[in-house]
Amino acid sequence: MRSVQGEFTIRRATPEDVESIISCEVEVWLSLRGLLPQVVIEESLSFLSEPGVEEVVKSWLTDPRSIVFVASDRSGLVVGVARGECRFGGVAWLNFLCVRRKYRRRGIGSSLLSAFVEEARRRGMHKVSLYTSPLLRDAVKLYVSAGFVPEGLLRKHFYKMDLILYSLFL
Repeated sequence: MRSVQGEFTIRRATPEDVESIISCEVEVWLSLRGLLPQVVIEESLSFLSEPGVEEVVKSWLTDPRSIVFVASDRSGLVVGVARGECRFGGVAWLNFLCVRRKYRRRGIGSSLLSAFVEEARRRGMHKVSLYTSPLLRDAVKLYVSAGFVPEGLLRKHFYKMDLILYSLFL
């Protein structure tokens, strides 16, 4: 466990965090309205509201390939999530990194990203990769400041949205 400015704790997610992880992700997707195509947001929200989604999230926590960290406040509320997996060939993939809007700009995203990268390194990965939209300027700044480099532009990729492939070589 690590502390962010004494207010927040970065730790591995546990099954007790499942509902709070879902609620955090829902809140973040809602906050992205107007930035990303509506279909992306609606499909993500639809997935997070499906019956049985709790079991899917629990499976992320028990899959040996998964890496899932949360940031929690003093009350135990999950205010941020970093989740992904170690894939074949030594590459870790960051599927999603989010911080609730009210808690942004406090170093939580950086701390979650750092925890994810360190865990990937500990597991012997040689690279961490992710996609992000160039429209998510704060996310782009975060990844670049952490040493990620753009490896490619995927034009009109998912849902005809441009995405940038970023990687960090460990």
